[in-house]
Amino acid sequence: MKNVTPEEWVVELGQRVRKLRVLANISQQQMADQAGVSLNVVKRLEDGHGSTVLSMLRILCVLEKIDWVDNLKPEVPTDIFEKSHFLHKNKYKRANNHRLKR
Repeated sequence: MKNVTPEEWVVELGQRVRKLRVLANISQQQMADQAGVSLNVVKRLEDGHGSTVLSMLRILCVLEKIDWVDNLKPEVPTDIFEKSHFLHKNKYKRANNHRLKR
């Protein structure tokens, strides 16, 4: 699916989750109970309205499809992360120091 909007991805993901749930012979209520989310979360996800990342991960665990997220978490070289974290931290430190001087 190339050139797809985030909204279209949410709808597609909801449809895939619904198909997997039905194939696993699990009701929406059973899915919600096993995932530790509300029934409304499952319904909204399957209807293409999305969910929080945590709810999605819990549902994917129940469906034994947590491997779907592997491509979303590629390894980031440590030195780049540390540099970014350092710069981000110092940016806020400088901003707070500037506010304190006023």
